Amino acid sequence: IPQSDIPDIPEREGCYAGWEEFETNDLKFGAVINAEYHDKITTIASEQRRDDGLPVLLAEGHFSGSDLLSAEVSGGVWHIVIPDDGNHEHVVRYYCSEEPKKNDVLINGRIVESEVDGKYLVFTAGLNEFDLSTAPKPADMRMFIAAGAGAAVVVVIIIAVLIRKKRKGKGALGSAASDPEEKDGDTHEEKAEVNSAE
Repeated sequence: IPQSDIPDIPEREGCYAGWEEFETNDLKFGAVINAEYHDKITTIASEQRRDDGLPVLLAEGHFSGSDLLSAEVSGGVWHIVIPDDGNHEHVVRYYCSEEPKKNDVLINGRIVESEVDGKYLVFTAGLNEFDLSTAPKPADMRMFIAAGAGAAVVVVIIIAVLIRKKRKGKGALGSAASDPEEKDGDTHEEKAEVNSAE
């Protein structure tokens, strides 16, 4: 029987289907061929695994038993092919070899939104075929701003302390300078008393 003569199987929501195996060559008698329905697979994994046995990549969707997640790596860039399941977007999980929190996800060289789930970076891919890579996140500018503000406060405190010490020093010199004049005044008075006594 030519493949074109085999009828399509009626769809059933949440399932994929296939005809049970039967001989297609040299058929001489009628036969009843049954359609087999199976629940769709919601997650497929790449063949590649990390040292702990977990798959490098996972893709979520509505896949059949024959669907495979293709992943090949070259120079730190993964070429990913997700089987066409009719969805325009797929949630993908990538097991980053470095600390996930410190890395961004790039699809075809552009950073995309991602979040961390355990050892995986999770993101949404709007393409069935794309290149995946990661890059270290830029340093958090808030840390630099906080450090700069802290340094500014320290500088202000140091300047205030120096100004206060300088003022105290001037006050001490002023009082020391006024003492000799008072002593001289006392001496003149004593001399005047001595002269009047004579």
